[in-house]
Amino acid sequence: MGRSHIPSALRIVRGTEKRIKPARKKDPVYDPIADAPKDLTEPERKYYDEYAAMFCRSKVATVVALTALGMLAKARVKVDEFRRQLDTEGYSVTNPRTMNLQINPIAVQLRFQETLVLKLLKEFGATPTSRPGVSVETSSDDVWQSM
Repeated sequence: MGRSHIPSALRIVRGTEKRIKPARKKDPVYDPIADAPKDLTEPERKYYDEYAAMFCRSKVATVVALTALGMLAKARVKVDEFRRQLDTEGYSVTNPRTMNLQINPIAVQLRFQETLVLKLLKEFGATPTSRPGVSVETSSDDVWQSM
């Protein structure tokens, strides 16, 4: 009977698009999600548009994913802000009471935000280890799905 067909979009997400047959490269093109959350700033909107285009093209993101994409964009902007602050202040600071060196609290916040970004990227299958667990919605006009 053979193995079941893997949709082209899932092959792209997993990073195995080189094995897509030429006849199947004419999959439908999906528009990026246009309705972004209204509370995004300009830098957050830039990250949101970047991720929305990437995840919509691979059919991983749907309308339900708007909130998670907004959270991902906000977390990425915070990571950028914390990195800029650490570049100016440094990773270690002096405690004013004890005069001992300690880790800058911004470095702890940066680590937390980087962990949050990684977790959100895993939800969308954007890391190599999370790709096998990602499923995509297939459209009814997919000829290979009906077989």
